[in-house]
Amino acid sequence: MRDAPKKMNDIGSLDDICPHCSRPLTKRPQRKAKCPFCGKYIFVRTRATDRLRVLVTEKQAEEIEAQWNEIHSVPPPRIDKREGFDNEKKILSKKLGGEPSDHDVIWGLLNKELIEHSRAQHWGLYRNALFNMGELLRSESKWSDALNRYFEVCYLDLNGPTNYGDVSDIKSYLEGTDWGTHVKPFDTDYGELFGGVLVIVKHLLKNLEMNLTETREQFIKVAERLEKVLKLPVAAKTAWSSLENALSDK
Repeated sequence: MRDAPKKMNDIGSLDDICPHCSRPLTKRPQRKAKCPFCGKYIFVRTRATDRLRVLVTEKQAEEIEAQWNEIHSVPPPRIDKREGFDNEKKILSKKLGGEPSDHDVIWGLLNKELIEHSRAQHWGLYRNALFNMGELLRSESKWSDALNRYFEVCYLDLNGPTNYGDVSDIKSYLEGTDWGTHVKPFDTDYGELFGGVLVIVKHLLKNLEMNLTETREQFIKVAERLEKVLKLPVAAKTAWSSLENALSDK
């Protein structure tokens, strides 16, 4: 029988008072500031228990961070053998002159998936293959390479990838219908970031000890390459603004 999950305590004050001396504040701070009465620093954090912004002491800020770390702990990825594994292993064995690792075989299959999905313009499935590549790299502790794959996933997600297939063929097939004129390989109306991917990205950024400037530069570098190749509707720098907001919102 599993133990019941430990209940997290609410930390900090929702009221406009100093968390040290409890004196009322004439103006609520939006970031780290000194109390005008006791002179001690007031910190502003998003509480893990209810996602509300609260005023806290430095120690309380550390306690909230610990709660978020507990929530954002990321289990190791599960890497399963894929369809066509045995055949791909034989091909790689012949090519390499020796037996490849399971990860090498899965990587080869995922590369083939990327090619197939791009040819068919199944960009949602293409995105899923990129995510699985990130999972494979993360399972090997190749954090920097994995992060790049997840950045690609985030960028595609913001562009709203679809699986409609060849747009010109669909328009021809649906000629005369209203729906046919709205088929797009990417539809920004459905663009969004997904919490599960963001949790992994935050985890990797912490492991790699990357600051915001480094994160921005790396994401834009990765995204601009995709933007150019796939002619995506959302600019890389616009996508970064969305990702930055999501990463800063605990």
